[in-house]
Parts: sequence; structure tokens; C-alpha cells
Amino acid sequence: MEPSADPTPPRPAADLHLLELPEGGCEILIEGGRRRLRLSADAQWLLEHLDGRITYPELAGLLSQRTGRAVAAEQARALVERVLVEPGLTGTRKAAAPVRGRLIELLPAVAMRPLARLLAPLASRWGMPVSALAAVAAIAVLLAPRLLDAAAWRDGVAWLLVAPAVFASLFVHELLHAAALSAGGGSPGAVALITGRRWHLRAELPGMERLPLMARVRVDLAGAHGQLLSAAALAVVPWALGGSAPVPAVLAVLASAGANLVPADGHDGSYLLDDLADRPHGDAQIRSVPLTRTLAMGVRLAATGLALRLGRGPMAAMKRLIVVMIATSFPRQSAAWRRAFTLRHLVATEHLRLDMADVGRGRGADHVLHRTPLLECLRARRGVVVCSMHAGPFPYVPLTLAETGATVMLYATAEMQQLGLTAWQASAEQLGVQFEVLSPTSVRDAARALRGLREGRVLSILMDGQHSANRDQHRADITFMGAEFCMRTGPVVLATRARAPIVLAATRWHGTATRVVEFSDCFEPLATDADEAVVERTRALYDWFADRIAPRAHEWTGWTWPVQHWRASGRAPTATREALAEAQVRAQRALLGEPASARVLADDTLCAVYDSGTEKLLVQGDHRRVMRGSAAAVALLEAAFKRPRARELPARLGRPAEQLAPELARLMLAGLVTLQGGARGGSAR
Repeated sequence: MEPSADPTPPRPAADLHLLELPEGGCEILIEGGRRRLRLSADAQWLLEHLDGRITYPELAGLLSQRTGRAVAAEQARALVERVLVEPGLTGTRKAAAPVRGRLIELLPAVAMRPLARLLAPLASRWGMPVSALAAVAAIAVLLAPRLLDAAAWRDGVAWLLVAPAVFASLFVHELLHAAALSAGGGSPGAVALITGRRWHLRAELPGMERLPLMARVRVDLAGAHGQLLSAAALAVVPWALGGSAPVPAVLAVLASAGANLVPADGHDGSYLLDDLADRPHGDAQIRSVPLTRTLAMGVRLAATGLALRLGRGPMAAMKRLIVVMIATSFPRQSAAWRRAFTLRHLVATEHLRLDMADVGRGRGADHVLHRTPLLECLRARRGVVVCSMHAGPFPYVPLTLAETGATVMLYATAEMQQLGLTAWQASAEQLGVQFEVLSPTSVRDAARALRGLREGRVLSILMDGQHSANRDQHRADITFMGAEFCMRTGPVVLATRARAPIVLAATRWHGTATRVVEFSDCFEPLATDADEAVVERTRALYDWFADRIAPRAHEWTGWTWPVQHWRASGRAPTATREALAEAQVRAQRALLGEPASARVLADDTLCAVYDSGTEKLLVQGDHRRVMRGSAAAVALLEAAFKRPRARELPARLGRPAEQLAPELARLMLAGLVTLQGGARGGSAR
């Protein structure tokens, strides 16, 4: 739908500040200086004309003169909305033209970052409240007795300290913002003095939108906290030197801290409300999470974890096979590590199942981070391939895309359509959009995807799916989080042929109920779809995902279906005739009780028996083997998980030692079982 011509004059976004660069041109400060954006000459010209009085038709006339071609009012509006303004605002609030100024760097980023790391404990989760309480106590004890002392208010030196004390506290204010960002895992920029109509200090805080909610709240409060510490220092230092606290200076610093928490444009109080409320924050969309959902999900996940530890519930039966599947990617990890990882993975699987119940209610992710690259493509009406993975709350990616107003095409396998199509369609009806579901196995749907991308639509793909990828075409060997997989390169090929950028979407849970979707920068289409370029780009995409999934590796479902990621299964075990004969003799003696202490052992985190419905298969995770076994071999392996004595097996399995010995020898040579306490035998090769 084309935007309508609005006669209301557009005005610049709140607290818009233009910085003149020494080499020419301008930068714009966004979010009160938290972000900076270089402006082109055309964008600078446009922004300078948004003085709160010019209307869209008038602006269209000026644009027509500047460009030499007719520009409609609707086109002017669409252009304005791309230059960070607040279009169509009405009311009594006075419009203001962009403020011009310069940026004077007081502390460069290279010096700021180590200083921020040094101060990070003061702005950490526990450091902030503890230091704040200590500062309040010091001020109360040292300042309260002097508030009614007339001599304290007549002290000329104390009044002379007001201005430098406030300025120094504002510098500490910015340092603590940077320290809080560093404590949350971010990397702060420089502290600068911004000149213009209103001079003020600002710390550059890139990546704020990527922090969890409480980390952002600590960044918002850290500035006032820094001034509180400054006021406490003003009271404590003179007292320690035998003097008295400068009352006017201390109170001025406290007043400055309080004023900054007022929710006015450009103040920390405004950012704090944006973080706590359901409002966009920079290029992030933050929603509050209902407490009822958090409590309910926490209780259900705790119950799931307890049931799994007790070996109860429907998923308990999956543990034996899944831990072996985990071993295909982590064969060198200990058995205890694999069991713990499997438990966490099964809890995450249940988390996804429970969370899917909310998909059909029309609510997308709670935290949507780094939306700008995606939104810029949509505003330019460029088709975008959005690639996500089966990690965390991945079903919410299509909903998040639909909330932008984009027309979404969704590649979904038959299994995914069965899992979420009804819920997605129900959610789409509530959002007033429609999903076009495509099958990855259909040539016709592939052509439809290409056509849709060229028309400016969004294509959502789960790039780690392996259906219809049983050929070498469009596949590559990828190292992902330390394991080797064979992954599809089809998304890169499709984007290259459609001349569409790729935007990645990483999904995760923060806590128990907060759904997070983080978008990447745009990966522009390749110049060619030659194999080398496509494989290299695919590896770059998985590298981006690895950095975000690795801290929550158990949330990726791909660990449990690695057969789809194998280029080939492991080779069948082999042994020489002499080794087989020697192993049979050793097995025969052990089964007859020589020695009596010999035990048959099998590691149930490395191998398992899988019942396919028609036959039982032996799965060996560390070698990626799937093998057929006789009934005797299956029975021996299942018994070996319980570490029995070898001489007890004939009676326990109801088979003579002569029949069991060849099967036990084969299992030993394959590495599926070991014989503890018997004579030394041969090994497979």
C-alpha cells in the first residue's frame, strides 16, 4: 500500500543533533548520542529542510526542483521516513530544526575500554546496589549534620567548587555508563563533548540493543550511580583530610543526577522508561514479558528436568539414543559431560514444545535486536533471504518478519508444516498478513521463491535443514562449533541468483520465557554462484551463527539428527582372521568363567540399540556407524550396559557360550564392548 500524503508537517526526531565533520559532511547522533550515522549530502539536505513547518507537498516541490523530475507527496513522505524522523506528529509540542554542533573527543575509545573494564565491578549486578548503599550512608552521615549549619552555606570555596564538581561528576557519569556496558559484555566507545545549542558530554555505547533487559537497565542507571559515587567522594575526601564536606557542591552533584533521571528527551530517565516499557529502543524492539508466563514456564521446565533425572516421562526413553547422537559430534568429551549435555538438550526440546503453544496467539519475539539492516532493505523494497537455524524459539522468526509488514514466503518441510503451519496461519490472521508456504523439494516453489525475491518479498529459510539434500549438489563440509557437518549451500545460491541480500536471524531464550531474535548485518549477494564463492559465503554465515549459538549449544536441535548432516556413515569395522580367532578364544574363555572376575562392559553414551520398527540396529556414535546385528549381538550389547560378569551371560540370555562367543568377539573388535579382566586380545582395524 502506498503511503498517503499527510498535510501535517513532519518534524525531526527528538534530540536530533548534526555534527559537522572536519573533512566536510555531517554525522547524525541518534538516541541522544548512543549511536552515530554518517549522512550523505542528499540526506543532509533533506534533514535541514525538516524545520517543523514545511509540509509534504511543499517538500515534494523542492525535491522536484532539486532532482529535475516530478516527485509526488507520497514519495516525499516515503523518503522522509527513511531519514530518522517522526512523521505526522500533531499536538502542541513545538517542532525544532536539527541542532548543529561539533564533537570534541575527550577520552578516545582505545583508552576508554580498559578503564571501563576496570570500573565494571561498580556497575555490575551486585556491585551497583552495594556501592550505592555505601555512598548513601556516607553522604547521610557526613552531610546531614551540616545542612542546618549556616557556616557551611557561607563557605565561598564550597560555592566555587560547584561548577567543576558537577562537570567532573558528569564525566564520571559517562564513565559509569561505559563500565555498565562493559560489565554486560559490550565494548564502549569514546567520551566526547558535543557542542551546539546545548553543550553536553556523551559516551558512545554501541551494541546497547544486544544486551539483556536488566543489563540495559543497569546501563541506564549507571550514570546517576556514578554521580552518586562522585557526591560521596566529595563528602568523604575532605573528611578524611580533616576538613568538612562542601555542602553546595555535593547537593549540586546530587541535583544533577536526579535531573538526569527525569524522563525528558535525551535524559537517562527516558531511556530507562523505553527499556522497561514496550517501546522500540534504537534498532531493537523490546517487549515486556508477562510474569505469569515466566513463572509457568519455569515450573514446567523444572518439572521436566526432575522427571528426566528420575528416568520418568516420555522423553526419558529418548535419552539412551540421543546421548549417542551427541557423541557423533563430541566423541572426545567424557561420558558425564555427554549425559549432562543430553539432559540440557532434552529440557530445551521440551521448552520449544511448550513455547510452540504460544505461536498461534499472534505475538512474536519479546526482544528483536539489530533490526536496522532488515528494515532498510524493506524500505528500499529489496527482497531479502532471512536464514535462521533450529535453535531456541526459531518458530518466532516468521512472526517477527510478519510484524514488520513484509510479505513473507516461508520454506517449510512437511514435518515443519505439520508442526507449526496451523499456528503460523492463525497468528498471521491476527497480524493481518498471510504466509506463503513453500516446499523445499518443489522445483516450482523454487522458481516462485526467486520471483518473489525479485518482487521485494522476504523468504524465510531454516538453513540447517537437510531435506532434499542427499546429493552433492549445493552441499559443503562445514565446521560448526568444533564439529564437522555437511550443510546445504542452497540459500546462498538462491540469494545470489535473485540478487537479494541475506540477513541472518539467531534465536535464543533469555531466562525461561523471554524470546530473543537477533538479526545480522546484510550479506550482499555474491557476484557469481561459482562453488568456491558459495561455499566460502556459507561458512561465513555459519561462523556468525556459531558465535551466538555456542553459549547455548544445547538449544540447537541439529545435534540429535546428525545422520542428515553426515557426508557418509562410518566404515564397517574390519579385522584380520588371526585377530578374529584370537578374540573368539578370549570371548569363549570369559563366557566359561576364565577368569571368573571378567566383565563385559559397554559405554551407553557411545553406542545404543535403535529399534527402527522392522529391525534393531546398532548405533556407534563415536565412529558414526549404523550396523545391523544378529539377535544375539543385540542381546549382548543391551546386557553389557549393565556391566555383568561374562560367565553369567549364557544363563541370563538363554544361549550357550559357543553361540555367544563369535558375537561377543565381533562386538569387541568393533569397539562396541570391552572385556575387562580377560586375556589380551586383538583389535579391529
